[in-house]
Amino acid sequence: MLGRQPVSHRTPLLKLRKQQLGASLRPHSIREQSVFPQNRILDCGGRRGTAVGSIEFRGNRHFSDSTLRRMMVLNEGDPFNYRQLRQSLNRLNTAGFFKPITKDQVIIQRDPAAHQLDLMLNLEEPARGGWG
Repeated sequence: MLGRQPVSHRTPLLKLRKQQLGASLRPHSIREQSVFPQNRILDCGGRRGTAVGSIEFRGNRHFSDSTLRRMMVLNEGDPFNYRQLRQSLNRLNTAGFFKPITKDQVIIQRDPAAHQLDLMLNLEEPARGGWG
C-alpha cells in the first residue's frame, strides 16, 4: 500500500484527514488571509510596551463605531500587536460591510511621549442600490 496505514473503523476521522493532508498543513493557515505581511517590522516605531491610544473609523455611514469595535480583536489601551491588527482587519473584511481594507487604508500615528500608537481606518462602503 505504498506507506499508507490501513484504515480501520477505530481510526478517528481527524487523524485520517491529517494523514491525508500531511502534518505541515494547519487549519488556521487556510482561514487567515492577511492584509499585512507576516514578518513586517513596524516602520512607525512600535516597540514593546507601546499601547494602542485610539482607534478611529472614517467612512462608516451605515454602521456604528460600537459595531465595528466589537469586530476588532485589538482594542484601545491594549499593548500594540501586529497580529491582532491583522486579525481585526480580516474580521472586518470577512463581514463584507465595506470594500476590502488594504494596508494603505490603515494609518498608524505614533505618539512617542505617551508611548502610544493611534490607528485610523479609512473605510469605504460599497455602493447600495438606487434609482435607475
